[in-house]
Amino acid sequence: MLAVTLIAVATYIALIFTFLGTIEYSKVVNLPDVNTTILATFGLGQDRYLTKKPAVAITRAGPV
Repeated sequence: MLAVTLIAVATYIALIFTFLGTIEYSKVVNLPDVNTTILATFGLGQDRYLTKKPAVAITRAGPV
């Protein structure tokens, strides 16, 4: 998950620098949108984490 986060941050920073290099200084601009693929990857990673966490806790506690 850390690797995906670092890749997403690096990609977004590169996108910002590319975007800021193409605008005129006198205009008001907004930052570019985050790619939906990156957002979906974060969502899937959080889903896996949240489903694995209770399963590991139940396994370590043993049968009730």
